[in-house]
Amino acid sequence: MPPREHIHIITAGTDIFPAYVRALRDHDDITGTIVIADQQFYAFSSREDKAVQAARERTRNAVAKVRAHAAALKIPVSFAFVNPPVMENARDALIRILEEHPGATLTFDLSGGPKDLCMAFFSLSLWIGAKTRYSLPGPGGREEQAEFGVPGITVANIAANKNYLRVLESLARRPEKAMEDPVTGLSRSYLYNQVTAMYVPKRTRGVKTRAGTPGTAGRPGRVTIVQHELSQGTFSNILRTMAAGGLIQECPGPDADRKRSLYRITDAGSLAFRLAQIQSGHPRVT
Repeated sequence: MPPREHIHIITAGTDIFPAYVRALRDHDDITGTIVIADQQFYAFSSREDKAVQAARERTRNAVAKVRAHAAALKIPVSFAFVNPPVMENARDALIRILEEHPGATLTFDLSGGPKDLCMAFFSLSLWIGAKTRYSLPGPGGREEQAEFGVPGITVANIAANKNYLRVLESLARRPEKAMEDPVTGLSRSYLYNQVTAMYVPKRTRGVKTRAGTPGTAGRPGRVTIVQHELSQGTFSNILRTMAAGGLIQECPGPDADRKRSLYRITDAGSLAFRLAQIQSGHPRVT
């Protein structure tokens, strides 16, 4: 089976070469590069301001260095030009990329180029769940790379899923000092007991049920609470989905037994949980 395509998309700017080198270092599976630029990228007019002409020349030189570096690594480089209106044409450009590279992993580096172009592609990257980087000024004039993380599970889905909320609520109650220790967490068995008491299946067909605590005997209107049984396999899927979505982290337990694994909430999980609490109307856990 051939390896999955990984297309790295960068916006043309004067400082894109060092950012591109860092991207190749961090993502050794990049198979192609697409440079996004406005139509004036190669334009030249004697009536334009000399500062504008100089900035374009520096950008062209930076792109030339990117192409040379990619060529040495046998990574193809292509261009996509975007004209005003930027958002509409950026959308069309991204759709063409997706159609030409079906199933490819896309990453973005928006460290260069016009602000409106970068913002347009940042907005579009959220729709497809792509990782996006941006260079920020750091101390001493050095540039620092920031990566905008995209949650693997939306806040709306977390708010609507009581099982996710219960896991996050249990983990969010960990003392802050304990959370600083990367091997400290809550056991899988503890989380299972927390979720199973209030488990809500996505589908009720085929899910085993058991009678819960009934009302007081002899009272009018007595009801029997029906609880759905949470299988170990289903609970494993819940934890696996949350971990893949970046909400929780599995830590090694005292031995190789997966049932004794420890789990802790991530920074993204803490943020998602707080937002989900607001959206679902649940009281905030502190």
